[in-house]
Amino acid sequence: SWTTSAQRIWPAQVDLLGPLGQVTLVPSSEGLGIHGSAGTDGLRWLDTSLGLSAEALSCEAQSPEGTLALDMSLDRARWKGIDLATAELAAMWNNQQVRWSVQGLDSAQTPLMEARGTTSIRDPEKLRGRVTLNQAPATWGQGWVPEDWLTFDGQVSGQVGVGGSISAPSLQGALALDAVRLTVPNMGTWFEVDGALRVKPDAWLVDRAQVRDAAGQQATWTAALYHDGFQEVNVDVHAFDMSGPMRILDLPKEVDLPFSGVLDAEGEASMFFWNDQFTVSGDARIVGPSDCQISLVSEGEARWEDLVTFVNPHAADSVRAVESNRGAQGVTLSLDLDIDPSAVATLVTDRDNSVKMGGRTEGALSMVLEDWERLTLTGGLEIVEGECEFVLGPFLSKDFDLQPGGMLTWDGDPYAGQIDVEALHTLRANVA
Repeated sequence: SWTTSAQRIWPAQVDLLGPLGQVTLVPSSEGLGIHGSAGTDGLRWLDTSLGLSAEALSCEAQSPEGTLALDMSLDRARWKGIDLATAELAAMWNNQQVRWSVQGLDSAQTPLMEARGTTSIRDPEKLRGRVTLNQAPATWGQGWVPEDWLTFDGQVSGQVGVGGSISAPSLQGALALDAVRLTVPNMGTWFEVDGALRVKPDAWLVDRAQVRDAAGQQATWTAALYHDGFQEVNVDVHAFDMSGPMRILDLPKEVDLPFSGVLDAEGEASMFFWNDQFTVSGDARIVGPSDCQISLVSEGEARWEDLVTFVNPHAADSVRAVESNRGAQGVTLSLDLDIDPSAVATLVTDRDNSVKMGGRTEGALSMVLEDWERLTLTGGLEIVEGECEFVLGPFLSKDFDLQPGGMLTWDGDPYAGQIDVEALHTLRANVA
C-alpha cells in the first residue's frame, strides 16, 4: 500500500521474514536501523557451520553514513566447553577497521568473561585483543580434553592477550587457578590445584603450584599443556614434595579390573596425555590404609590350572616374561612401587576356581597396566601376614593362614607368577 512521494522515498519500515529468522529495516534521515532475530533454521546454521549453539539470538544495528554499529545478544550460548547464560557482542565498523567487544554472563548476569579488540576489514582474519576472566568456570577447558580421561572444575581469573588470526589465534598472559579440581575417572580420584598459570602462544604452564587430594594431603605440582594451534594437545603433570601419602587410586574392588581398590602412596608421580594416550607413572611407597586387589581373571579360554603353577622353591630358574604384541592405547598406568608392611593386598586368580590371597606384604613391584586390560608385573612381595582362600568350584573351599616369609614373584607375565608360600589349615578333631 506504500507509494513513493517527494516527501518519503523509502517506506517507514520493511519487514523480512523467512526460515532463517526475522529482520526489520527502519530507514531514517540519519541512516538505516536494523532489528532482527534468528529463527530455528538460523540457529541450526550457526550450530552446523560454527559449532555455536544458542536458544535465541537477537540483534540491532545502526548504519549512519560510512559506519555500522552492531549489537547482538545470544541466550544459552555454548561453544565447545564454554557455556554462557548470555553472550553479548558489540561491533563498530569505521575507516576500514572493526572495533569489537564480547561479554559473557552467568545466570545471575554476573560477567564471567570480557573481551575487546580490533581487526582490519582489509585483513579480517587478523586478531588483536585482550580477554579478561572473572572467576570463570574451569570447565570451559573441557572442550579440548576427553571427559573419560580428565575433567575440570573450579574457577579461573586473569587476563590474556589475543593475537594471530581467527582461524589460528595466539594467546599470551597470566591466569590464577582457584581450587581447580582435576578428576581422573579411570583412577577414581581427584586433586585440587591453586596457583598461577602462564599462557604462551604454544603452551600453558604451571610452576610449583599446590595440589591437594581428597584427604587434604598436599604436594608441589608443575604442569605443562603444549598444543599446535589448539590441536595435538600434549599434557605433562608432575607432583612431588608430598606432605604425606596421597590417594592415587580409589576404585571399588572388581574382579574384571586387573588393578582396583584403594592405593595411597608417597613419593613422586607424573601424568601424561598425548596422541589419545593417557599415562600415569610414579615411583612411590605404598602405605596404609592402602587396600588394593590384583586380579588375574582371564576373559579368554585360560583355566585356573593354566594360571597358577606350583614350583620348587629351591629352583633358580625364573619365568620368562611374555611380551604383548598389541600397541598401547587409551590409558596406561606405570608404577614402581615399594610396598610397606602396613598396606593390604589381595591376589585373585579366576572367578570359580581360585587361590585368593589377602594380607600384608612388603617388597617392590614394577607394574604396567594398559587400557585396564594388559597387565605386566615385575618384582616380588614377601608375606608378612595374611590368609588364603582355596576354592575348587562347588567341591572344595578351604581357608589357610599364610606364614610369614612366603614369596610371590613375577617376571613380566602376571599369569606366570611364582608362588612360594607356607599355608596352614586348622582342623578340629573329635578324639573318642
